[in-house]
Amino acid sequence: MKKILFLLLIIIPNYSFANTYIEQNLYGYKMKVIEYDISSLYNLKFIKSTQTDERSLKDLLQENNAITGVNGAFFCPGDYSFCKNKVGTTNNERIIEGEFFEGHEFTMNLPMFSIDKDKNSFIYQKDYINGDKFDKIYYGLSNWPLLLQDGNNMLQEYYDLSMIDNKMKVKGTRNFICNNKEKSKIYFGLVYSATIDELAGLLKDFGCSDALNLDAGLSTAFIYNSRYIVGPQRNIIDAIGIERDGLVVKDLNNLGEKITNIILKDIEKKSGKNKNTKRYKKNYDKLLSKYILSLEELRKNIYSKYSSDIFQTNIVGEKDIIGYKIDLNDLNSLKLVNLVNIVYSNLKAK
Repeated sequence: MKKILFLLLIIIPNYSFANTYIEQNLYGYKMKVIEYDISSLYNLKFIKSTQTDERSLKDLLQENNAITGVNGAFFCPGDYSFCKNKVGTTNNERIIEGEFFEGHEFTMNLPMFSIDKDKNSFIYQKDYINGDKFDKIYYGLSNWPLLLQDGNNMLQEYYDLSMIDNKMKVKGTRNFICNNKEKSKIYFGLVYSATIDELAGLLKDFGCSDALNLDAGLSTAFIYNSRYIVGPQRNIIDAIGIERDGLVVKDLNNLGEKITNIILKDIEKKSGKNKNTKRYKKNYDKLLSKYILSLEELRKNIYSKYSSDIFQTNIVGEKDIIGYKIDLNDLNSLKLVNLVNIVYSNLKAK
């Protein structure tokens, strides 16, 4: 076992820093967030499936060379009875690499979180917000409600239009995408047990300037470095993803598959000669669990080495730890942790 796990380390030799994962409790609300720096060697992209083809977040990311991502906008899922004849459709516009896609014959004029070719982010809404910037949009994803614009809470407009339904008024998992005031960073992720009003306030205090609500509920799915940290529950039709220059997901998956097969052969060899016995099954499960635990420990060691605590000053001026963040920037360390997660996921599926 040690020899095979050592193989993971020598294939990709160096640790260092990479994309930022943040997990914290802000005023008692748990947040899981990806921080994307537009000056980094990463590319943030919006991803769509075919018009009526629902896919897992994992498939959408892998097919687009992305390693980290979250589900996207509202759509009509196959498990809704009233969606029977329009499964996989959406009223939300998307722009993918400059190409405009309508989601349905009836397309709403919704706010769109937009990114131009220079990675600048802004909100676009025809005739209302940055109407002259449509031709500059390289990636765009529309949804509702718009939570913040230039740091201002925008929810009252949606209440006035009766676009805040009862599901939004009760506590639940809320997904979002936003940028900071300087437009140098984009954040996406989720907040647990929050109403839509609470989400808007939390994101403002988190440091968001423009913020858009995303689909949640059973659509919620979140992958960090090729591993689900939330979900999956249902297939989706679009997503937000991050890829890294110089990292080819297909090659990494192929390598992960080879290492998985080496591990499985080792487990089979050590489990006994007769695969039909209870003893063989017991030995097999025990060895498989050991490999999975070893990979968990390896991942933990990588992340802990490059983690730092997040502090918040309390009412008496003392600093409390409210969470942590993981910074991974180097291509080699990124390949290593993704490879660990790929092999881990493969073994968990056995």
